[in-house]
Amino acid sequence: FDYPDTGHSSDVDDEQADRWPLWVDSVRHAIDAVRQATGATRVALLGVRLGALLAAAAAQDRDDVDGLVLVAPVVRGRAYLRELALLGASGDAAAPAADKAGSIESAGFELSGATCRTLTGLDLRALRLRAGLRVSVVERDDLPDPSELAAALSRAGLDARSERWPGFASMAADPQRAVTPSAIVDGVVTTLGHWSRRPEPTPGAMPPAGVAPAATLAGGAQRGWVEVPVSIDTGAGSRLFGVVCRPAGRAAPGPAVLMLNAGAVHAIGPNRLWVRLARRWAGHGVTSLRLDLSGIGDSPPRRGEDDNVVYSRSAMADVA
Repeated sequence: FDYPDTGHSSDVDDEQADRWPLWVDSVRHAIDAVRQATGATRVALLGVRLGALLAAAAAQDRDDVDGLVLVAPVVRGRAYLRELALLGASGDAAAPAADKAGSIESAGFELSGATCRTLTGLDLRALRLRAGLRVSVVERDDLPDPSELAAALSRAGLDARSERWPGFASMAADPQRAVTPSAIVDGVVTTLGHWSRRPEPTPGAMPPAGVAPAATLAGGAQRGWVEVPVSIDTGAGSRLFGVVCRPAGRAAPGPAVLMLNAGAVHAIGPNRLWVRLARRWAGHGVTSLRLDLSGIGDSPPRRGEDDNVVYSRSAMADVA
């Protein structure tokens, strides 16, 4: 799922709002949604980098979170912001924004000043996590020494272990060069398999009805757009994922735009540009389809082809 103001999810009206509580709440809503959809009584959370800190924050004060898998987790928000500032000031990346009340722009994405101020005071080791909660810390393979996070969590009463499966560095490369971290995938699957053998707890109250995922996403009357996910049959044993964005409340067909992947970047476009363009165009009567070609984003590769191939043999057929 995508946090508010990221990916395909709804935008946040106030550009300077603190996104952190919205993101934490969205993890909790996602827990409720998956429980409602499956009937599961307990859920494990998997997060990478800042997502790992969000997973831990969302697990506070919940008894249905059974374990955390934290991949290269951000431990201290202040240190993470320093990393972003350095990244933003280096190479071809955009420089940190200096005119928006302390916001940081790094690699084309912006964190508002209010979000940065909240992150500055966060430390994963200081969160109120339930005693005995199982935690698997997957260390980075591109750093010489493992972190002390697992040891610190163990001292705090958690059932924490440290793993060092290879693959993080290659996974975190530029999209067209990224490699699926098979060792991490296998390790996570094995870990969840071990955890699932513990007896189910006494079922608690199920989340209220209505938290299940909706089929459409509406931008509201003022924004004037409605989006729906689509699945397109290629006729070759695979399907393509896309999102149709159309003007709200307009029955008459207007012009349409097909938005293709920018290299190996998935259907949100470079720095979420496709999402913003599609929703703005819808307000002017333009319908759009932002599409993942075979093997990119949420579209599986065609039979016999590899993932993440930018110029695949099937690209033209997918467009057709």
